[in-house]
Amino acid sequence: MGGSERSQNGFWRLLDNFARNRNGNIAILFVFMATVLFFFVGGAIDYSRRNAVRADMIESMDAAGLAVARLAVSDTSLTDEELSTYGQKFFLANFKHADMVSNLAITFDMSDDAVIAPCVQGQLSTYLLRVVHIDKFKMDTCVEITKKGSGKVELALVLDVTGSMGSYVGSKKKIDSLKDAVDELLEVMYGNKNTSTNIKIGVVPFNAYVNPGAASSWNDSWGDEDAEAYYHGAHFI
Repeated sequence: MGGSERSQNGFWRLLDNFARNRNGNIAILFVFMATVLFFFVGGAIDYSRRNAVRADMIESMDAAGLAVARLAVSDTSLTDEELSTYGQKFFLANFKHADMVSNLAITFDMSDDAVIAPCVQGQLSTYLLRVVHIDKFKMDTCVEITKKGSGKVELALVLDVTGSMGSYVGSKKKIDSLKDAVDELLEVMYGNKNTSTNIKIGVVPFNAYVNPGAASSWNDSWGDEDAEAYYHGAHFI
């Protein structure tokens, strides 16, 4: 009986000594913290790579989508397949990180007459996160490009006609440069047409004031006569 008690006491004493032992604590903590630090540093590096590749991918997709939209408008005889082939070549010519993305594929959805939707699929391998079994990032992304003239546009040109516009910049008056800029904008918006059902453009010339009453169809009740709106300015008539 006494031997059994001594054996039990010895066991609990050994367990107590083990619990109180502090030898090697720093090494254990260092290994634990180093693992956590490696995970965060590795994650930061791999996610930075992912963001850089994704930004380049989206920029290249936008450029390819715009190029396809422009070509589709200028040459209506091209098929969707021909436009897609052109867009794929355009994308790959601009995407600088193509060699880093595995299973890279780009398609162009042109089922909507007004919208071109480039979509990219691919995977980006990780450098450090694979230690924690994160081997790849999915890089699947889509953007939408609206074809020229396919959407409705309402535009207001608020034009400065103050006295300072009579001054020269180089050999040309500011007001003349403004007129040229407006002409170029109208050329871009309307092309070779004089009118468009999808485009509405208003012109608001101003000096010190904007006077809505100058329009014969203006209704005074439309304005903020009591200056109650938070955006109300000093010049209002």
